[in-house]
Formats: sequence, C-alpha cells, structure tokens
Amino acid sequence: MNDKNYYELITDPSCLLPSLVTTEIDYQEITIDCDFNEVNFFDLIGTAFSKVVGGGLLILKNINITSTEKSYILDVVPQLGLQLINAADYSLYFKKNIDAKHLDCRVSSSINRTGQCLALFRDVFGHDMSRDFWNWKYSKSNNYCIALLNKNTVKGYYGCSARTLLVYGSEVEAFQPCDVMIKKDSRGGITNGAFSFLVSLYLAQFRKQKTYLFGFPHKRQFILAKRLGSYSEVDEIINVIVRPFKNLDLPIIEFYEYSSEFHDDSWGSMKFSTKEFITLKKDAAYISERYLNHPCHEYICVCALIEGKNVTLIFNRVAEDAFHLMDCIGDISNYHLMILAAVSYLENTFPGSTLLFWMLQTNYRSLLKDIVFEIKTDGARLVSSPWETTDYYRGDNCRWILSMGDSEFL
Repeated sequence: MNDKNYYELITDPSCLLPSLVTTEIDYQEITIDCDFNEVNFFDLIGTAFSKVVGGGLLILKNINITSTEKSYILDVVPQLGLQLINAADYSLYFKKNIDAKHLDCRVSSSINRTGQCLALFRDVFGHDMSRDFWNWKYSKSNNYCIALLNKNTVKGYYGCSARTLLVYGSEVEAFQPCDVMIKKDSRGGITNGAFSFLVSLYLAQFRKQKTYLFGFPHKRQFILAKRLGSYSEVDEIINVIVRPFKNLDLPIIEFYEYSSEFHDDSWGSMKFSTKEFITLKKDAAYISERYLNHPCHEYICVCALIEGKNVTLIFNRVAEDAFHLMDCIGDISNYHLMILAAVSYLENTFPGSTLLFWMLQTNYRSLLKDIVFEIKTDGARLVSSPWETTDYYRGDNCRWILSMGDSEFL
C-alpha cells in the first residue's frame, strides 16, 4: 500500500474537544481527535476527503460508535464521493470514488464561514442580512447548517434554526429549515445538480433519527421541494384579517406591561390546554429570545387578563395602521377571546388599525368561532419532514396551533 494514499480518521470520545485538532504526520496520516457527538460530521469527513487523492483509503475508527451513527455515516458518505469497501473491527474502510458526480465540491459546517455565507445571501436574494440577525437564527444549530464548497469558496448553503415543539404534550427537539441558497453559476439541474446534492445531504443528517423538521414555504418553494422529496404537506396557511370594530359585546379585558411572571401563567394555561395539539414551546425564555432580544425587529409585548385568565399578546407593526399578531399565548379554548383582546388593544392604543395573523385552513373556523374576519391565501404551506409519522389531524382538523411567530423571518 502506498503510504501517501493511506489516511486514518480517528474519532475518540474520550477527547471531548469542541473543535477539530488536525495533525499531519510525515506520511500524511491524518489524526482528528474529537468527540463524535461534538463536531459536525461533514467537517470530520470533509477534512480527510479534501486530502485523499484518487484511490486513497480512508478509515473511520470509533470503538463506541452506535448503530444509529453507523447508519447515518453509511447513508451520507456515498454522496460525499466515498465508497464503503469493508467494515470490521469497529472500523469502516472507504475508498474515494473518483467518478463521483460532485467531485469538485465538498461539504462543511458553516461555522467560521459566516462572512462568505452572508455574501452568498446577498448574491442570491439581492439584499443584505446583518451578521447579528444571522447569528440569532443559526447560533444554536450551526452543527446542522451545511456549506457547499468549491476550492474553499462557499457556493451553497442550507441553514436551519433549532426549535422545541410540544407534540400532544411531549417536548421534542425540532429544526426549521431557513435559508437555502446556491450560487447561480453552480446550480445545475433540479434533480441532479448541486442544489439537490445539498438538499439530500441536509436531510441525511436527520433521516435516521426521524427528527422533526417543519417550515412555511410559499407555492414556488413548495413545488420545488416536493419534487426533491424534502417536504410533506401538512396544511395550507391562511392569512386572517380582522378590521377595526367598535361597540361589540367584548369581555372585560385589563391590559398590563409584559412581565415574565405574568407570562408564566399564560404559558402554563396554554401548555395545559394543548395536550391534544402541537405548538412551539413558548415559555418566558422563548419570549425573551424570540421577541424581546431580537436583533432587528421591535415587537410590542403586552399581557392581558380576560375573564380571570392571563394571556400574552405580541404584535409587530408593519404599516401605519396595520399590525401582525405574532403570538397569542393562553388557554387555547379561549383562542377567539385572545383575538378579541388583540383587536381591543389595537383599538385602544392605535385606533383604526387592522390586525393580520396566520392560521391553518382546516382549523381556523373552529378556533375563531363568531369573530368577523376576512381571509386571503398566497399558496404558503405548513410542511413537515418527508419521513414524518406523527398524525397531525384529529378528524378533519389539523392540530397544529400556528402563529406568525413560529417563523424566523417575520
């Protein structure tokens, strides 16, 4: 065996290093000491992949590797240009496939590549995103955000934000796909180009564990994603509009400045009342991160007392006389009362203002009850991961309690 074509990739759980430590020895053996669970797999393989010449051998060693980790590795490596040639003695032996479709590309986590990713965002979408906003979206999920590289230049990116869902009363970790972008001169075909390559690698991270993924693509994005098999449709998103009104028989409503203590009661009521529903976890820590400390938007957060029950309302002013209701948090059986409270607050504070918010096609009527409203649709969908097995429906109604604040872009 030619020593120059022999590479050893060692993952040692005892090292517990948060970042890769790479050492090249005289005969070019690569040793990477790290905790397998603490580093991005694409960085791990990508480091060696970029150095293995045609015909070279790559050995992945980890005496404590789990069956799930092994399945994940075997699912991903063919798309990275590696071919499994043997599996023995707690080791996996790979040969570099010089005929791989995307041999000129390699993948990496986006950690330490923010500048290039922001430049790509500007190139693809035609406007800038601030570094603070980028970090707000991706700081908790960097190990799952993928950069597609060509000669160490970022040509593509697939990002996601980490979220916590309550699914019929049980907390589960989830991810929301966010910015997906490929440089125009690198896209290729829909189903066999760099874009589909990037999407398949992103999904491979989550498929074996059947991780919850959810998002809110518009019609064009949804059609493309459906062709690539990256989404399953859950329900259509409805834009609900409530106009200013007066002299209605409103319940007695008292409004207060937002406080985490007041909100704890609001969230407690919502959590208890959504055991047969699906919603994001919206405790005081979530409100602080999502709204109070947002790097770009200034939201209006108020608390209210409706018929002796606490609720939290969050608004975003989008025009002189129009507000998005980002969230209403409280007992879900009083959803219609929370909407009335939101309209009442606007009428008292910003007279003549219109309220806009999201709901789902299959459940908006049952939740709004006798409120007078208008609806508009723009083709947006609530989607889940293609492997999702959760039953989102009870009868004909979707059980997801949707709000605009569930997105990361409003």
